[in-house]
Order: sequence, then C-alpha cells, then structure tokens
Amino acid sequence: GGGAGMASALVEAVVKAALALGSISFIGRFVLNRLFNIVAMAKSQEAFLGVVLMTVMGMSFLTEGLGLSNTLGAFLAGVLLSETKYRYQIEADIAPFRGILLGLFFLTVGFEIDLQLIATNFPVIAGIIMAILLIKAVVATAVCAVFGLSFANAQQAGVYLCQGGEFAFVTFGMARGLGILTPLQTKILLTSVAMTMAVTPALVEASHHFAKRMEENSGFTHYMGEDRDANEIKESEDFVVVIGYGTVGKLICELLDSKLIKYIGIEVNPNKAIEARNRGLPVFYGDITRPEVAEAFSVGKAKGCVVTISEKLDTNRAVITLRRLYPNLKIFARAKNDQHRERLMKTLDVVAMVPVLPEDSLLLTLPFGGAVLSSLGAPVEEVKAILETKRKEIIELRNPEFGRDDLLMLGFNTVGDASADVSAADMEGVEAEYVADREGEEIPQKEKESQERKDEIVKKVLEAGA
Repeated sequence: GGGAGMASALVEAVVKAALALGSISFIGRFVLNRLFNIVAMAKSQEAFLGVVLMTVMGMSFLTEGLGLSNTLGAFLAGVLLSETKYRYQIEADIAPFRGILLGLFFLTVGFEIDLQLIATNFPVIAGIIMAILLIKAVVATAVCAVFGLSFANAQQAGVYLCQGGEFAFVTFGMARGLGILTPLQTKILLTSVAMTMAVTPALVEASHHFAKRMEENSGFTHYMGEDRDANEIKESEDFVVVIGYGTVGKLICELLDSKLIKYIGIEVNPNKAIEARNRGLPVFYGDITRPEVAEAFSVGKAKGCVVTISEKLDTNRAVITLRRLYPNLKIFARAKNDQHRERLMKTLDVVAMVPVLPEDSLLLTLPFGGAVLSSLGAPVEEVKAILETKRKEIIELRNPEFGRDDLLMLGFNTVGDASADVSAADMEGVEAEYVADREGEEIPQKEKESQERKDEIVKKVLEAGA
C-alpha cells in the first residue's frame, strides 16, 4: 500500500544519506589532510587550489549521484575543508574568487526579479515580502533578546537576518522540478525572496539609526557600566577588560570581537566612551585608578586586563593600581618604549609590548593585538589569519577621502621614522587638520543637535562619576 511505499522511500533516503555522510567523513578524516600535505610539499599554489576545487566538485557529484542535492555536497565539502589544518591557507587562496562568485550570485538574484510579474501580482508579492521580513525579524529579535542582548542590538540583529536565504532558490527550484509548485508560483516566490534581499540594505541603515537614537536616549547608567549589557558581561567569568579606547584600544576590541571574546572597555574620556556606547559597544566611562571603579566592573574576575593607554605615567598608575588590587590578574600593557617595557615586565610582572610595526606606522597596533590573542590561548595560525584580515581592512581604508573617524581609528604619524609611536600631539594634529578643513563650512542642524546632546551627556556623566 501507500504506507509501505513511503516507508520504503524513507529507508532508502536514510541509507543514501548515511552512505554520503559516511563517505564524506571518511574522506575528510583519512584522505584530505594527507592529500594536502603532499600538495603543500610541492609548494605550488595552483596545485593547492586545484585540490580545493576538486574536493568541492567531487563532494557535489557524490551527493548528487546518491540522489541528494549537489548543493549539500558543496556545503559539506566546505565543512571538511574548514576542519583541515590548512584552512587559513585555503581561505586566503579562494578569497579572490569569493567576491566574483558573490557578485555572480547577486546578479542571478537580480535576474529573478520580474517587474511585470510584480505589477500584475503586487498584493500577493507585497504580502509575501512583508511576511518574510516581519516573521524572521521578530523571531530573530526575540531570540537575541532572550539571550541577553539589549533591544537596540537585538532589533539590529533581527533586521540583518530578516531577508530570505539563498537556499530558497534551491528549494523552490527542486519543488518546481518535482511538480509541487507550478511555474507561476515558483516565479512569485523567487521574486519575493529576491526583493527581500534587495530591500535589506535600506532596512539595515534605518535600523542602525534607530539603534543609535535608542542608545543616545538611554539613561546615564547606560554609560556608567550599570545597565543590563554591562551586568551580563561582569557576571560571566570569561571576559577581558580593556583599559583605554584610543587607537590601540579600538583595535584590541575589534580583534577580541573577531574571536568572539567578551570584553568590557573602560575609558576615562567621556566623549570616547559615549561615542562607543552609542554604537552599542561595551565601552563605559570610568577611571581605573580608582579602586571602586575596578570593583564595580568586576576586574578581578576577568580572564585578563589589557592596558592600552598612550601616556606613560597614566599607564604606570593604572598597572600599579591593578597589580595592587589583583596580584594574580593577567595584565597586558602598552609600553611607551623598550625601557618602559622592561620596567613594567620586571617590576610589575605584566606582559608589556611596544605596539610598533616597522614597515608601516599606520599598522602599529597589530602586533600588540596579536600578542594579546596569543596569550589568551588563541592558536597561532588563527591569530595570523585574523591579523592578516585586519591588515587588509586597514590598507583598504587608506584612501584620500577617508574622514575624521577613519583617521582616528588608524592613527596618524607626521614623523618620517616609521618606528615612531603615535603620540597625543599627532592626534591633536589630525583634529586640527579636520577642523581647519571644515572652517567656513556650514554644520548641518542634525550634527549641531547631536553635538549638543553629547555635550549634555558628557556633563552629566562627569557629574555622576565625580
């Protein structure tokens, strides 16, 4: 009967899936690493890339031959490649193709948008688009809120994830091939999914502005480390404290983010703390040299503490305070020069480093960040890959039209010696140039209002912290 036929089909599908997964697991565990070892010894990038492509295509043909989706095979091949010890080299080799293939994918998505179909079936397509966006956004926002994110950050995550996925094209195509959907239904669904992808950038931008406004209108505990975001991090036992949110501090926080390591930033400059907090970052106003501040932020429970302050005396005060309060705390400190580094290491038992990269002063913070990640237990290969990615991001930002925020993030060095550190005078020079460039330019009303709001917050934060 029909029941027996369905049971037989299910058993057959399970056997095929087990064969496919078993074969792929065997190949990944016993074949791939040895194959890549042989190819790596040949020192041929072409051969290495050829093996990568052969693996993906072979897995796709294997799953398709067993009656499963070739897309599933390609996905499983990616999982296997990510488990090899050559995963970072593979990522670097396929990087040039990634952008091209993504571009081709979105071109095909664009081809799925049929304007005439939208015009003739507008109510249906609009309803499907709204349903996809709303349901996914609400579910993702709720899940993020349940896991402790603030509403401002949760709604941003919801908007980022609300569009239809690329597997919809595979699923609807298979459904049409099997006769489950008619060609018209398939076209309507594919057009709706493509439109959700098309409107997502505008929705993300609106969500970002909404989140920023929510952060700005939050109470002052939001900036003092007394809100839910800060309490959640402080209650955990696997976070890092970053002291200072200047050029080095920003990059350290970004590197910690890339490793999904929780952190709390403490910045004595209220302007910097407010600006970072308004972007949803866990950076708060406070003076770490005050014992009550260190206690309030649960510094003693931290996995480590990174002092990124640029001024030598302020660094000494912060490190001495931390070492006196927490003798067993792992401390990483930014040193001004080699002599300062030696004193910190011998006298206060900290891991100290002068954050300078000889070939390019704009990248001076990367080795310091790499040392922090390595000391926190990150694998050397992974640290190298993260630093390489960050180096490329910084180089891409170096163009004639980058603005004030980009300059402040990258640092600025007017000294010809590439090994010179970024000093406070350098940063003041950047500020001065920015102000000079804008002299005579009418400042928009929104910017004036934003600055007035920030000045008001700064004043109240300083009063609360006094």
